[in-house]
Amino acid sequence: MKTIVVLVMVCLAVSLSSQNLVRNGSFESGIKYWLDADQSRVKEDGSPHGFRYYDYGEKNHYLRSTPMMIDPNTDLVVTCMARVSENGKKNFLHLDLLPTTRTSGNGRYRAHYGDHGWKCPVKLTDKWQKVVWKINTPGPNFKWRNQMWDKRSWIIMLQAQNVQIDAFTISKGKAVPKDYVSYNPVSVGMNCLNMPGFKNLANILPRDFNADCQADVFNNTEKDLTLTVKWQQFSYDNKKVYYEKSEQLKLGAGKRASLSHKMNLKGEGLVLARCQVESNGKVLGKSDQPLTTLPFPKNATKPNMEEAFGASFFGGIDVDAGHVIGLGWSRWYPHTKWDSIQPEGPDKFNFPDKVVDLLENKGISMNFVLYSLPKWVKGKHHNLPKDMQDWGRDDKRWQDLSIETYWDKYVKTMVNRYKTRAIAWEIVNEPVFENWDPRIYKNFIERTYRQIKKIDPKLTVMIDACYGINDFNYKFLKEGGTDCWDVYTWHNYSVFPFSTYGHIQSMFNGFKELGRKKPAEIWFNEGWAHTPSSIDDGVHSVIGTRSPAIVAHDTVRAMADTFAAGMKKMIVFQITNNQSGRSWWQWGTDGTQWWDDRNNPTIMVGVFNVLADQLGLSEPVDRIPLKDGIATIFKDKRNNRGLAIIWSNKEAAVYNPGLAGLTKMDVMGNVEKLSGSEIATEDPAKPWYIFGDYTAEQLQEAFLKLKSSEISLAGGIFKLPKDWMSKGAKSNPYVVEGKDIWRFDRIYPPETENIENYHLMTDYDPVQAKWFATKGGHGGNPAASVQDGVRITAITQWKGGEPVKPSALIFKAPKKGTYTLNTTVNGRRWTGGAKQSLELVKLNRKLKKAKKLQTYSMKNGQDVSVRQEVELDEGEELAIVFRVDHGMHTGAGMVFKELQITQASEKVDFSEKKIRELNK
Repeated sequence: MKTIVVLVMVCLAVSLSSQNLVRNGSFESGIKYWLDADQSRVKEDGSPHGFRYYDYGEKNHYLRSTPMMIDPNTDLVVTCMARVSENGKKNFLHLDLLPTTRTSGNGRYRAHYGDHGWKCPVKLTDKWQKVVWKINTPGPNFKWRNQMWDKRSWIIMLQAQNVQIDAFTISKGKAVPKDYVSYNPVSVGMNCLNMPGFKNLANILPRDFNADCQADVFNNTEKDLTLTVKWQQFSYDNKKVYYEKSEQLKLGAGKRASLSHKMNLKGEGLVLARCQVESNGKVLGKSDQPLTTLPFPKNATKPNMEEAFGASFFGGIDVDAGHVIGLGWSRWYPHTKWDSIQPEGPDKFNFPDKVVDLLENKGISMNFVLYSLPKWVKGKHHNLPKDMQDWGRDDKRWQDLSIETYWDKYVKTMVNRYKTRAIAWEIVNEPVFENWDPRIYKNFIERTYRQIKKIDPKLTVMIDACYGINDFNYKFLKEGGTDCWDVYTWHNYSVFPFSTYGHIQSMFNGFKELGRKKPAEIWFNEGWAHTPSSIDDGVHSVIGTRSPAIVAHDTVRAMADTFAAGMKKMIVFQITNNQSGRSWWQWGTDGTQWWDDRNNPTIMVGVFNVLADQLGLSEPVDRIPLKDGIATIFKDKRNNRGLAIIWSNKEAAVYNPGLAGLTKMDVMGNVEKLSGSEIATEDPAKPWYIFGDYTAEQLQEAFLKLKSSEISLAGGIFKLPKDWMSKGAKSNPYVVEGKDIWRFDRIYPPETENIENYHLMTDYDPVQAKWFATKGGHGGNPAASVQDGVRITAITQWKGGEPVKPSALIFKAPKKGTYTLNTTVNGRRWTGGAKQSLELVKLNRKLKKAKKLQTYSMKNGQDVSVRQEVELDEGEELAIVFRVDHGMHTGAGMVFKELQITQASEKVDFSEKKIRELNK
């Protein structure tokens, strides 16, 4: 180990009265925590503060800070020291405060589109001078163009030419700091000097890698310090210390030191190498470097279409990286769109044979996407080629395969050429955005499906959707499009877990309800949102509170849940741009890269390497609600054993399935042999892989003994309880884990937007297992029965002047979140002829507010499918109200044939306090 202490005093005092929001604002750690910067531009001759400054030189370029968290409507003071590099030459200095989701910007906050936010407020000379900007972040009512952003995560962009800058400070408030304000009392910037580089397997490191670490340390205070320097390695979630060595360092006020240390990697997957500086046990500064190996490196040479995970590639580096991670599918590479295959005319084809060979030699199957009109074939119809442009909704030519259109020739040529290769054939990308007529789309899909199956019935044909069964795809299925595909694949870009067990199950149920006769497969093959860098304080670009560990845990839980529900594939969007890890231009909402701005693998690389090994060749067996948690059970065919993935929502939940010899493995592949049969989950929502010398059926049997109520607060899935009848008179409301979840109310008088009209049904008939209303009712109605499923009733007037008497099934949110109701109901009159209807009403009893969300008309004896998404605070309620129209002597009952409410995600805490806790 070598320590170099540079004995030079700073020229400018440092104020620590408030914290700088920008790390390394004085460049004492080079360009660490600055992006798009050039290390060769860091100079040391005549700095106004410390030893280093940044020289833009003659090249007009940007510096970008790592993200910082700033609340809406916050006053900020931005200061720096600046001077012109060379007199007589063009110079400028521009400052932009930008949303980290760049597509959210508007007007002056809109990045490179439009005016810059603030130009330099003074005329610069060749003498150092202080520059001051006073700015304010937009308030909460500012209309952003894109809502996929927390409105608190920002970056600073500094564009300049022929200018030198130093002592850059952003502080909150209106007061201008007298001197430079540091981020930490001791600035620390640590880098690994022997990283292989992005072009060498995208910085995925060999298991025996010996990291050559260097840290620049600078004392920002006015006191001499005796410091303890700790070289450490932490687990991906900052919970476990794998390695620690310490040394002592005396560092005078305004002095710096350059330290070096070598360390072998200790943990699996992503680990955090750290240099931390302390004084008397207090941390004064630290700096991290993420380092990533693969616990289960792969080297497949033949495709296996049963593999579950894949990505969209560019070719080259990302194919090699995807190969070793274990990704078994490629989408968008090769590009097989019609305008790519036949750009010049009907008789010339650009076949992607070399790419097909490359991918198959690396064991990667392909998702060929067939769509997009070449220029030469475009006619009057925006979706159909010119020789099909007049094919209407009921044209008989759709069914006549003896006609060969330009589209038919393209499809048949491609399928015949590659029919023996490892390919799934997808027809049309994201039709919901292409203004298709649902009937014409159904005819188009059905015709193409028949063409492909005529060539080889065993080929896999898939259609495409966004966000599950959206309105357009629902219409397509209703038009008869239920059986002209093998795979229903869907897309979703979201900052939260992309889907749930209940969501996938509802899709399968929807296919069945709409008339599909044969088994269906569901795949996911495009989307998802950003993964944050694991560099300290490099907070997420979209949602600042979602730390790398939170994203990793959400990912594995989502995979376990959706695969347990029957989803077959997870093929994400582009994981790199194949030139570097990620640029600021890819911080938009569509970015899905698995590498960060410094070309470091993010946590997703290790997460998907473990997922590919454990779930890549698996069959779902069961999903078992546990007390405060979930266990998903799989048959792991790759490792020839049973596999459980479990998690809880409690800090220290312990489950004991009674099995000896189990192994517990975290999301990075770090294993722990359990001495007994107890499994401690340690952290809320942290998933664990559990396996041993047991089959899936043995694991299932063991965890079924721990099964809790089928309503899982941890899993966010709420069904009508099958044991409601056995609980008797005191089970209205129905309580789960101490929380009221379901209840039956009567509404009297019948105005549903008056909260005072909702009353709990308390009268109970034990024979019929029903609650009913005596006061304000008639003949035991309105009522709610749980004898054979759940049924609620409504009744009209039986004597002059009486109002209608509705009833309601009410769901009470156990915690704040977005909830989706999916239900199928059937209303049937037993007397009278009044019209029936269903209303959805949001209730807040504390605020005494009721808001009608939707009304559905019901035809007697016919099923009605209802889907509603609603934001609910903890304790708020969603009322499903059944009522009949005014009319004499009408009674009717509504049966819930199916009902499920799924919580999509919790709202996150965006407070500065929470951010700092996550980034400790």
